Amino acid sequence: MKKYYGRKQEINQIINMLSENKFNSLAITGPRQVGKTTLVKQVIDEIKQNNDYYNLEIDYMYFFGNCEMSSKDNISTSYYKLNQTISQIEEKYNFKLDVIKKQKKPTKWIDFFMIIIKLITQLNKYYPTINKNKQHKIILFLDEIAWFSKHKNFIIEFGQILNEYLVDMDNVLLVVSSSYSSWVKELVMSEKKSKLFYGRIKKEIFLKPFSLDEVLEYYQNKHNINITKEMLINYYLAFGGWLKYYENIDFSDNEENNFNRLIHKEDQKRNNILENEREILYRNMLNKPIHKDLLFLLCKHKTLSRNDIFELNLPEYIKKYEHEKIEKKYKHKGEEIELDEKRANALQMEIYNALVELKDMYFITEGRIRTEYEYSIYHPFVYFCHYWLETYKKKNFSQSFNTWKGNALEIATLMHIDTICKKANIENNHFILNLLIKERSNGKIDSQIDIAVVENNTIRPTKQNPLRITIFEIKNYSSKYFMSDDDVIDIFDKCDKLKKMKLYKTDNIYINAKIITINGSKHKSDIEMRYDIQHLSIIDNNLF
Repeated sequence: MKKYYGRKQEINQIINMLSENKFNSLAITGPRQVGKTTLVKQVIDEIKQNNDYYNLEIDYMYFFGNCEMSSKDNISTSYYKLNQTISQIEEKYNFKLDVIKKQKKPTKWIDFFMIIIKLITQLNKYYPTINKNKQHKIILFLDEIAWFSKHKNFIIEFGQILNEYLVDMDNVLLVVSSSYSSWVKELVMSEKKSKLFYGRIKKEIFLKPFSLDEVLEYYQNKHNINITKEMLINYYLAFGGWLKYYENIDFSDNEENNFNRLIHKEDQKRNNILENEREILYRNMLNKPIHKDLLFLLCKHKTLSRNDIFELNLPEYIKKYEHEKIEKKYKHKGEEIELDEKRANALQMEIYNALVELKDMYFITEGRIRTEYEYSIYHPFVYFCHYWLETYKKKNFSQSFNTWKGNALEIATLMHIDTICKKANIENNHFILNLLIKERSNGKIDSQIDIAVVENNTIRPTKQNPLRITIFEIKNYSSKYFMSDDDVIDIFDKCDKLKKMKLYKTDNIYINAKIITINGSKHKSDIEMRYDIQHLSIIDNNLF
C-alpha cells in the first residue's frame, strides 16, 4: 500500500462527507500537479487501510478532461475509461453488469452521463446483497472539469444530470477539480453565472503546495535520512511544495552537484529532464503561444506593470500570429478603416486575457499600486527552469547560483506573503514586488524595495488612523545576517523616499520595515529608530 504524507485535515473533511447518508459534492482547486488527484486516492487508501474503523466500501469512477482533445474525443476517452471501471467493479464483486451492452457508444455528453446514472442505479440494486455490514459509497470524480469541453453544452448537460438524478442518490460523492480557479468559482459556484450548479457544490477545498515543514517531514520519513531545514531550503526555493520535483535530488550529495545533474541530466531518449518536467507542467495549460512568451518576460523581469507589458516588444512571431488572426477577423467583417489601431487594441486585449489566464493557473500573481496593476512571476519551478535553461550559460556556478537564489527567495516570499503577513499581524490588501523608486526629475531608478504591502484602509487616512505600508527587505545570506548602521540608514532612506512618492495622495502614512532572512538577523545601533524594523527568520518563524 502506498504511503502518503500530509493533507490530514482535507482527508478527514472528505471522509466526513462520505460518512453522511446523503448526496454530497466537492470542488478541489489548486495549482497544477499540487496533488488534487492524489488527495482523492489518499482518501480511498485511508479507508482501505482502516476498513473496520470507517465501515465504508468505496467504488471509484474517475474521468479526466484533456484540453488538447475535442469534446468528441474526450467523450470517447471517458467512455473507454468507464468500460475499464465496470470491468474492475465486476471483478471486485464477482458479478456481471449489463449497463454497457444495451447502450450505443455515446456521441453526446448527456448520453455518456446517462450511462453513469444507469450504472449507479444498477449497483444500488446489488449493494444490499453484498457486504451488508458495509456502507457502500460511490466517488464520481471529474478531474480537470474545465477541459472536458469548450462548449457550454457540457456544463448544461451535466447540470441537468446533477439536478435530475445525482442529487437524489444518497450514496454518491461528486468531486470536480480544476487548475483554473476562476472557472470553478464563476461557472460552478457563482449564483449569477451558474444557475444549474449554484448551491449544488457543497464544499470547496483549495490545495496549497506543501510547506517547508511538510516537505521536510515527507523526506525524513520516506528516505529515513537526517536532513534539516537548512539542508532543504535551497531546494525548496527551486521546487516549492511540489514533491515530485525532489525525486532527482540526492540529499547525501552537495547542492552544486545536484543542480548540475538536474540541469544537464537526460533521460533514455536523450531529452533534458528539466525541460521535460517543464513541458509536463505546461501541457494542457499553456495552449496559446502568448502564454509562454509572457512567462518568459515575467521570469526575466520578475515584475512588470500592465502598461510595461503592452509597451515591450513581444517576439515577432507572436505579433505576426496575433496580427494575422486579428486582420482576418476584421477583414471578414469588411472593416479595413483604422485597422492598425484596432489591431493594437485587440492585441492588448489578447495580452490582458492571457495574463488573467496565467493568474488563474497560479503561474503569476497580481499586485497593485493605486490603479496600476503589476504582474509578478509566482511559481518557483517555472522561474527555476527559466533561469537555468534560458539564462545560465555554464558561467561561474557559484555566482550564477547566488543570483538565482536571491531572486528565488523574493519569489518564494511573495508566494507565502499571506502566511508572512498573518504572522506579522499585517492585513494584506495588496502588494507590490520590486517597487521601483524613481527620481522625479529624470525618471531614473533611485532605489528598489523588494516587496511593499499596503494594508486595507476603508476610510480616509488620518493621523490617528493612517494608511499603513510595510516594506520587506529580503536578504540572501546562508548564515545569520548582522545589520550595520549603513544598512539601517539605507532602509530609513527607502522609507523616506516612499513617503515622498505619495503613491496614495495622502500625507497620513505609517511605514515600517520587515527584514526577512533564512537564518535570522539582528542589529545593534545607537541610531535613532525613525521607523520600526522587525526581523523575521524563514527557519525560526516558519514563514514558508
